[in-house]
Amino acid sequence: MMISHLVVVWTTILSPNLYADEPAPCAKVSNLIDALGCVRTNEPAYRDAVSDEKEAEELKSSAYRLINPELSLDYLSGSSFGSAQKEMNVSLMFMFELGGKRSAREQVFSAEGLVLRADAFEQRMRALTDLGGAVLRLNQLNREKEVLQESLDTFRGVIRLYRSRGQLPPEQQVGLNAFELITLDYEKRLLENEAELIRIQARTARLFGKQATGLPLDLKKLSLDVGRATESMNEWLENTPEMMRLRSEQRTVEGNLAVARADMWPDLKIGPAFRRITNGSFSYSMTGIAVSFPIPLLTWNSALRMSRVTTEKRVQAGIRWDAQDIRSQYAALLTQLEKISKLLRESQSEAEIQRKHHQTESYFQRGLVGGALVIEAHRSLVDYFQTKHSLERKFLEDSLKIQALAQQGNSP
Repeated sequence: MMISHLVVVWTTILSPNLYADEPAPCAKVSNLIDALGCVRTNEPAYRDAVSDEKEAEELKSSAYRLINPELSLDYLSGSSFGSAQKEMNVSLMFMFELGGKRSAREQVFSAEGLVLRADAFEQRMRALTDLGGAVLRLNQLNREKEVLQESLDTFRGVIRLYRSRGQLPPEQQVGLNAFELITLDYEKRLLENEAELIRIQARTARLFGKQATGLPLDLKKLSLDVGRATESMNEWLENTPEMMRLRSEQRTVEGNLAVARADMWPDLKIGPAFRRITNGSFSYSMTGIAVSFPIPLLTWNSALRMSRVTTEKRVQAGIRWDAQDIRSQYAALLTQLEKISKLLRESQSEAEIQRKHHQTESYFQRGLVGGALVIEAHRSLVDYFQTKHSLERKFLEDSLKIQALAQQGNSP
């Protein structure tokens, strides 16, 4: 009975439907901006990465940790001419690091802290853009599926129309062959669309529900002032993960050089000492201070210091070059964002595109244009939506990153 109960419990734990009845916390959001806010609140991968500054500060503070004292105990026992001889020595040594070893170690840990902050920032952005982008992609996939299905239905209708006419003139026969060939390509695109749709739905089901259909991108609600972000680039550029990793490399070589210089100084050990001596029936005790430190007679660590100096010069020169490259990359990104925003705002409305598309089909039905133009019109329509959707995803991902960096730059 006990074994069967354990089996039931274990099966329940492993069941993929364990959380199937839990309500999706973001199921009722009505726009993409609210969806992103819901992700920030409910996604653990985002929430658990917001304490990056505290994480880095704790690591930096560990450089000033206190070193545990060292207890030394010697006990000797013997005899001399029939008399018992005993001696016990006890000392408790506290180490004091000299030469700025703690501050040098702080520089090294501070460099590691910058890497932690860069990793945390990228984790937040990955969680936000993956889930927010998935919600946008759901909406796009459903729209692309409609366009693909409409094109496929049109091609099949034309094929049925041509086949019902019996003997066809050469031009229509060539058109029939073209429609028959293009049908397979659009069926393949539909299969790929449905496969991606299933994958994205599985990705968003926990937060947005299994029935989520996605949300469109509204440029008016996505508040990003590209001009202001460009003007304040000096304030937030140091908060980029690329620059933080670069500064980490810089602080690491500076810290290693400081550690090498600090190692020139010996560490001092000092503390109370106690000695008790017993000689036969007589015994006495002594107290004092014990001091210990190495004498730098054989080496001053000059070779390592010279190596660190050379390494620092080389790395500093490379960092100045790489910093300029990072700045140019973000300047190009801001320019690209501004152009993508303009393209999306100036693009034709879907109603206008559909009106022109139906007009093209009416020309074909009246025999004014050939089948090749119909195929090209549908191909252009599908390519238009896929290109526009790609630009929307690019704009969402990059604008969220710049927005987060700008907010960090403005924070006190």
